[in-house]
Amino acid sequence: MHQQKPNNFTQILIPFLKSGIKVLNELTGVKFEKKEVYQHTGNKSIGEIKIEIEVIGDIKTKVYFDMSKTFAYKLAKHILQMNTDDDNDTELMESAIHEVGNMIAGNATGFLEDMNLDCDIKTPKAILGKDVEIFTPNTQIGVIEFTGPIGDFNIYIVIHEEERFLDPAGILLYNIPDVISNFIVEFFIPRGFSVYSCNNEEDAWKMFDHKEIVLVFINYNQRFDHESMLSKWLNKVPNLRIIFYSSPTEWSDKMLKKFPNTVLGYIPRAFDSLKTAKAIILILDKIGIKYNQKRKHVRVELRGDDKSVAILYRKIHLEDEKDIINANILDLSIGGALLEIPTQQIDNFPEKLVIPRCQLNLRGHVIRTKAQIMKKIDNKLGISFIEITEDDVKRISFFIHSKLAEIVKR
Repeated sequence: MHQQKPNNFTQILIPFLKSGIKVLNELTGVKFEKKEVYQHTGNKSIGEIKIEIEVIGDIKTKVYFDMSKTFAYKLAKHILQMNTDDDNDTELMESAIHEVGNMIAGNATGFLEDMNLDCDIKTPKAILGKDVEIFTPNTQIGVIEFTGPIGDFNIYIVIHEEERFLDPAGILLYNIPDVISNFIVEFFIPRGFSVYSCNNEEDAWKMFDHKEIVLVFINYNQRFDHESMLSKWLNKVPNLRIIFYSSPTEWSDKMLKKFPNTVLGYIPRAFDSLKTAKAIILILDKIGIKYNQKRKHVRVELRGDDKSVAILYRKIHLEDEKDIINANILDLSIGGALLEIPTQQIDNFPEKLVIPRCQLNLRGHVIRTKAQIMKKIDNKLGISFIEITEDDVKRISFFIHSKLAEIVKR
């Protein structure tokens, strides 16, 4: 008779709880006591050493064992039977922690089988560093805290984890008129930079507090005390770079002399788009922005935006209304979108399927393009745009900018 499969993550945690306690008790010869069990949202860390165990199969999750450097070092000495007092031997600790991970995973596999779960466990890996964030702000985890004579350790099991994206490098437009704002949006958003706009210092401070702003465009005004404002900003963001929007007659080199490592120059009010684009590319090189500071495409969430929907046409020449599917757009980028379709339609959209016509209605703007299904999650489709036109790239860029502008207003 088959046992009933576990229906919540508290039950799923049990195999790793049993395995972790068994392995640690055997390795250290001391008894550990459970302190507390609770759920937590966001990052969590008590030490510099973590073991990550990823489970696939009937259950898909990640389990982490979190411990201090001192605790990990004592484990290492037990496992490797060494008497060294060098508690900074990182290579020693990493080797030992990998072995602990393998032992815990091996024991947990047996417990999972006892629960009638067909699962595989990937090779455990050690994560070193106290300030390493292993969870996103919205990750939900189950936490079990333990204490013992040689130190404390925690077990975490991921209950729900949103896909992790690197926060793209941000560009801030400060009191910039539309003529230059539109150009910057068209230039930066397709290149993976978020572009925000604001007209006052209060909103600018919001951006500095919550976003990775690397470059600011400022509308130059001779009557305004830019020096004082920049001095305050640089105390908050020391590596900030500034480009002014000005004219040769009103521009003063004093800003360059006052802030030689911050102010990069100015864009003339009667600017040439091509020359300005080339100059900005050189500026990005000068700033030294690396690709890992931005995503390939800026993505914005549209959940709850009932004015932005998609229509999928499974055939170019329609023979049946069933070939037209309405979808909600959950998030959007220049490169693609995440769509939510009716559950009963999901089997009609296999991965790698090319959709000959995908129509996006974005608050009055209509985008028509081919698309390919790149992934499926429940009743959600991750699609990649194919053969998208330059005009549609601009339309999506401006739409994304409008959504980013809403962030400033919050």
